[in-house]
Amino acid sequence: MTEDEERAAIKDATSLLTEGKIDGPLTVVRLAEVAGLKRWKLTHKHVDLMRDFQKAIGAERIPRTETAALVAKLEAERVRSRNLVIKVRRLESILERYAVVISELTSELSESEKQSKATPIRQDIPRIPRWSEFDES
Repeated sequence: MTEDEERAAIKDATSLLTEGKIDGPLTVVRLAEVAGLKRWKLTHKHVDLMRDFQKAIGAERIPRTETAALVAKLEAERVRSRNLVIKVRRLESILERYAVVISELTSELSESEKQSKATPIRQDIPRIPRWSEFDES
């Protein structure tokens, strides 16, 4: 396919996609498929036609000022993510300490129960008098 034929195929595919005569997403990849070309030919060889297609569908590149704002927002989210990781590690450390303390307390309680079972506590239970003992005879 010559360069003129490629350009004509791209223009035809652009009109078919933008008019809705062919179903599918409005992407550069889909444009290349409809035109019967490899995507790299659009992104490297026919950049002007690719940009015309993007303008027609409203998918122009984001201006640099918006990009800078998005980069700043991304960096803020990375900092937030790092802080969250630090908090999670700190909480995991506290949780490990609690687990050790609970384990020690459980073993102490178990030992205490064993000792209390080994030495039974003797307690004198007061005797309840019988009714006959209450007679005044």
